[in-house]
Amino acid sequence: MVRNRRSLGMRAVAALVATLALAVTVTAQSRTRTVATSGDAAPGGGTFTPTIDRIVEKGLPSIVDGTIVFGSDVLLNGQTVYAVFIERNRALQTVTRVGAPAPGGDTVQDIAHFAADRFGNVFATIRTGAGTSPDRVLGYTFGVLDDIARVGDTIPGNFAITSFGPSVAADALGGCYVQVGYSATAGSSDTALLHIRSDGTFEIVASTGMAAPGGGSFGGISPATFASNTSGLVVFAATLIGAPVPGALFAGRAGNLLRIDAGSDAFPNISIADNDDAEVAFMNPSTPGIRMSSLTGIATFVQNGMTAPRSVGTVNFGPFTVGLSSDDEGSIFFFAPIQGDPDRGAGLLAKDRFTGAVSSIALQGDPAPGDVSGVFGLFALAANRPARIANDDGRVVFAATAGSPSDKTGIFTTLNAPDGLVPTVASAQFKGSKLVVNGANFEPGAKILVNGNVLNDTKNNKKFPTAKLQAKSGSSAIAPGQTVAITVRNPTGSVSAALSYRRPN
Repeated sequence: MVRNRRSLGMRAVAALVATLALAVTVTAQSRTRTVATSGDAAPGGGTFTPTIDRIVEKGLPSIVDGTIVFGSDVLLNGQTVYAVFIERNRALQTVTRVGAPAPGGDTVQDIAHFAADRFGNVFATIRTGAGTSPDRVLGYTFGVLDDIARVGDTIPGNFAITSFGPSVAADALGGCYVQVGYSATAGSSDTALLHIRSDGTFEIVASTGMAAPGGGSFGGISPATFASNTSGLVVFAATLIGAPVPGALFAGRAGNLLRIDAGSDAFPNISIADNDDAEVAFMNPSTPGIRMSSLTGIATFVQNGMTAPRSVGTVNFGPFTVGLSSDDEGSIFFFAPIQGDPDRGAGLLAKDRFTGAVSSIALQGDPAPGDVSGVFGLFALAANRPARIANDDGRVVFAATAGSPSDKTGIFTTLNAPDGLVPTVASAQFKGSKLVVNGANFEPGAKILVNGNVLNDTKNNKKFPTAKLQAKSGSSAIAPGQTVAITVRNPTGSVSAALSYRRPN
């Protein structure tokens, strides 16, 4: 039997970019803060020992409203154990860890996946017995861990759960979604997408043999490819029987599903916008780039090979299955490998749903928070399972190496982080062939832009690094007698107001 739980609490394919950012001393202000990093004391005892490989393997950090949930290895009593943590109001708590007692008896042997909702509830799939697959789903509310589903429980149709898939997705209503295995007939292997409501009752969204929207019936429900949004809509992948296509993505609620004819090769990283339009972002191995399904059809929303903002390189997804998430407007936040830039080999980017503008939130080589120092190195950007890496306010959470040299791995966020310095431009002039720009708040690595075009040879003046920049390429960017707009952009993304400058004849 499923125990009733407290309802409504509070709200990379593991290839990695191997190019390390230069380990330089950075005094620029970081626009991120540290949530947890190597060597920090972990709540409940022990010290954090996260690694990029394990973060990709077990699940990227997620953020919903002001709640951050992440997993990390912890060195405890001479042993390394995996644990899940929640941060809310800048306070860290342990949700559960390997070796801890599981509610209802037994011991946590493994933690497969975790997700949070806008109320601060956390859900996790865990294993307590032998074998390799999860056998429980746990819910964490108000600091209390409850057992909300387990192998052997009965689902609608009077079938017993025989297995759980690794992924879990919060439904924004105090419950969650999970894939389950069962046997409709003796010896059969059937699957279903199960909705575990906040009151502990079960609802079937889709299952083997159920009629599918668009024709045919459902075959197998993906154990990992599903996600939910803050409206409670769910998106999932399934194979099809007797349909024009072998598989597809579906979105909606139980009894009201829409087929997104995306084929059967959708990657596990998938996201659904936090609105009622069922806008779904996903990736296909056959089509590099991020695809978007909306009311007007399916189109490539993020093109492979596009220029990466604040970089001289281009986005190159290659074989990567990058982490991504959507906000309430359908804007996309995504990780990306960057090709052709020796200092910025990867980063966390965003694309606005309406303007189409792409921005870089955090890049390799950006200054790390002061308590870590140095710059960001490797990003945990591959995603084996869905992760909500941004909330509807545009705040992000990510895992990366940092330090001088990149000797620490940490969880970082822009939530409640300091803003970067905003540069100002007071004047410009030519000294020989050099364009010299004077102003204030120029961080190390700041760039001069002429009519929006970056002068990549920009250098901070040695005597006055925060007040003077120079670039030899300015002479070719501005012709004698030409009037241009000059701005300065700091590495943390802040851009000055434009100065109108006319070069003398």
